[in-house]
Amino acid sequence: MLCQRARVCSIMRPVILLFACLIVSAPTMAGPRTVNWQDLVDPAGQSFEDPFRTLSRSTLGHLRSVVNSRDKLAEPNVSSEQRERLQSQLSDAMAALEAAEVDVEWLISQRWVVAGHRKRASRSGNAALHGQTIVLTGYAIPAPIGPGGDRTVYLVPRYGMCSHMPAPPANKMVRLLLPRGETTPGLYEKIRVSGKIQIEPNSRKMFLVDGLKVMDATWSLTIEEMKRMPEQSLFASHSLMVLHQRARGFRTESKP
Repeated sequence: MLCQRARVCSIMRPVILLFACLIVSAPTMAGPRTVNWQDLVDPAGQSFEDPFRTLSRSTLGHLRSVVNSRDKLAEPNVSSEQRERLQSQLSDAMAALEAAEVDVEWLISQRWVVAGHRKRASRSGNAALHGQTIVLTGYAIPAPIGPGGDRTVYLVPRYGMCSHMPAPPANKMVRLLLPRGETTPGLYEKIRVSGKIQIEPNSRKMFLVDGLKVMDATWSLTIEEMKRMPEQSLFASHSLMVLHQRARGFRTESKP
């Protein structure tokens, strides 16, 4: 009986070891993580006091009028006529803000503080994703080929951004580095990419459909795999493609 048990144990031991190895190695065998655009944003950088967020458009307009009037009144060589007009604008704006029970001086003192918070909120990347292999879907904006022959594409969350729509915040723009042999996607072509993503702030000026744009991106990703999505872009029309091809010849400026 003891010999039989020993024989069974000797047979099962390799099976048990193999099973244990599979369990341990399971996480490393997992594929890249699929993320959405909000995942790229640093959640800690989004929580700050912003007293301007709840103000009405008219209140914000009156605050701007107060600041602008004071700044112009402080300038040298202001004519008496201009001074009278500015004083009138200032008085009207102050009266409207006081009627709305707005603490004018405190709000004005907070504008640069809040501006700093907003800038950090728009640029800070989620550190938990730094160095991770991810999958992300978005719309391509090809950049002109670099001096060394390197090919770069910017990925944005929505079709038309940076041309007929405002650019996304920097932490929702990814600079893609194309490997050799990979075909450059078309302007605003929808693609799904996978690769290692890193927090690597970068800025570049480039010509798009309606003029020179600054591409500010918090992230860089070296493409390991790229899949073109079936959605077709109106920007694939001949005239716009010609404009984009011309844009590739424009001189660009970049900084690390």
